[in-house]
Amino acid sequence: MLSHSAGQGKPVVACVVSAEGELPTGRSMAVPNYRFPEYCADVLARAAERREWLSRPVGEPPRYDDLDPAAARRLIGSHLDRGQRDGAWLASAEAEALLATHGLNVVPSHQCQTIDRAIAAAEQIGGPIALKADLPPPAYAGEIDAVLLGLHGQAAISAGWEELERRVRRAGCPFIGAVLQRLMPPGVDVLVGTVIDPEFGRVMAVGVGGPTGGIAGTAAFRLPPATDLDAHELIDASEAVTSQLDGPRGLPPLDRDALRELVLRFALLLREAPEIVEADLNPVRCMNNGCAVLNMRLRIQHVAPSERIKTW
Repeated sequence: MLSHSAGQGKPVVACVVSAEGELPTGRSMAVPNYRFPEYCADVLARAAERREWLSRPVGEPPRYDDLDPAAARRLIGSHLDRGQRDGAWLASAEAEALLATHGLNVVPSHQCQTIDRAIAAAEQIGGPIALKADLPPPAYAGEIDAVLLGLHGQAAISAGWEELERRVRRAGCPFIGAVLQRLMPPGVDVLVGTVIDPEFGRVMAVGVGGPTGGIAGTAAFRLPPATDLDAHELIDASEAVTSQLDGPRGLPPLDRDALRELVLRFALLLREAPEIVEADLNPVRCMNNGCAVLNMRLRIQHVAPSERIKTW
C-alpha cells in the first residue's frame, strides 16, 4: 500500500504497526507512519487547516490621505523631551491630539474645574451631555461609577456636578473637576487596545468595552492588522463583540466597516509611534452609522533600539 502512494496528488499517512503493537523498525518509509489512527486524522486536519489559511485572500493594505505621521512624531518627541523617557500616561488633550494625527474619530471633550465653567461648556455643546469625573490617567471614571448621562440644562449640570464630587470622594479619590461631552447615540461599547507582549512584541486587542472592558475575558489579541481582512479577523476573533455588532435580539446591525477603519487607523499610528507601549480606547461607541472614541488612555515610553539576533 505504501509503495503505491507516490504520485497520488494527495497527502497520505499511515498507521501500520507490528503484531506486538510497535512501529516497524529497520525499514525506510516515504509515508509518515503513526501508532494510532487518530494521530493520522489529526495530522491531516492540521494540514487542511494550514492549506485553507494559506489559500485565503491576502486583503488590501489601508490607504488614507489624511494621515500626518510627522505631527505624531512631534507630539511624541515633545513629550519625551520633557523628561518622560521612562514612561508616562498622556493627558487627555495630548491623547486626543495624537489620535487626531491619524484621523481617529474622537468625541471632543471639555475639561472643567468649576461648576460655572461646566455650565458654560454645556451651553456651548448644546443638547444632552455626558458628565464624567476628571481623573488623572490611567484612572477611568466608569470604574467608580462617576459617569452621568443625558444631562440637560443648568440645574441638571449643577446637580450632576455635586453628585460626581460625592461619588469621587466616596471612592477615596481627589475631585479635580469634570469632563463634558456631547451625548452620543446608542450603540455598543467596544475596547480597542494595545500592549507589548514579552514574546510576541506588540499586539492589539478588541473586546467588550465600558466599565468591564478588559476584565471580562472577551478581548481577542492579534498582531496589528496590516490589511482590511486582518482587521476583520481581529474583530471576529471576539465572539462577544461580533454578536453585538450583528444586532442582538432583532436589532439592526452596527457599522462594522467603521470599526474596521478605526482599528486600521490605530494600527498605522502604532506603527508610526512605537513609543506607545500601552493604550486602550475605551469605550469606542459603535453605532448604526459610524463609531467614535469616547475615552482613551495612552502610555508612551522611550524605546531602546532593538538588537539584531542574526547577522546575515
